[in-house]
Amino acid sequence: AAAAARDRLAELVYSEGQIVRFRCGGFDKYGRLLGEIFADPWLGQADKSANAVLVEEGHAYAYDGGTKQAFAA
Repeated sequence: AAAAARDRLAELVYSEGQIVRFRCGGFDKYGRLLGEIFADPWLGQADKSANAVLVEEGHAYAYDGGTKQAFAA
């Protein structure tokens, strides 16, 4: 599951001439930087984040900092 998510993210953001933006969203309880990745444009939706695409496609789930849920993809 992790390899598939990594590969899909690479498809979304790694292409020649791609402009990638990162919007910082603060830090988690372990000090890791949180944020959203945007690549302009993909799927004809320049305002959709790579994070949202990964969640919609089942490669990830939204996490709000609470109790972690089991991931089964």
